[in-house]
Amino acid sequence: MPLRLKLPHGDRIVVNGAVLENGGEATLLVFHNRADIMRRKEIMQESDALSPSRRVYYALQCAYIFEQKRTSYLDIFERYLQEYVEAAPSAAPIAQKLREILTEGKIYLALKECRTLIQHEGNILALSELQQKIPQNTPQEISATTPPEPATSAATPTSDPSEQDDAS
Repeated sequence: MPLRLKLPHGDRIVVNGAVLENGGEATLLVFHNRADIMRRKEIMQESDALSPSRRVYYALQCAYIFEQKRTSYLDIFERYLQEYVEAAPSAAPIAQKLREILTEGKIYLALKECRTLIQHEGNILALSELQQKIPQNTPQEISATTPPEPATSAATPTSDPSEQDDAS
């Protein structure tokens, strides 16, 4: 079944490593055979690969786009992924899923799954930032800051004034 892509004026896509830009009106492209295609929203610029998870994505993107250097980029991807998991062990299930998808040869699907890794990193950073903003009290500090219970007196006022003793 052919793949149909509508390419708006000025938009770009990458097909088998070649960047194509629509220089005219909106165009409908029909691909009748297999091609490695990435749309603008999926493409990460090298200058945007600043965090560990984004470097993982960028290396995988290069492996997808540049078939002639795929093995080299997959090696870099694996190294970056391993470093990420060592720094954030909670990402191990995501890394395992990425490796399984790549074992099946589905690099584009792995790229989509790699966005989960980027989201994971964002969650970790947000949690870390939140923890830095919240004061960390120990139980001893908490008990020292808890106000004492009010002392009870023998003459407790009631809600009915007629039940109170006249002190005058």
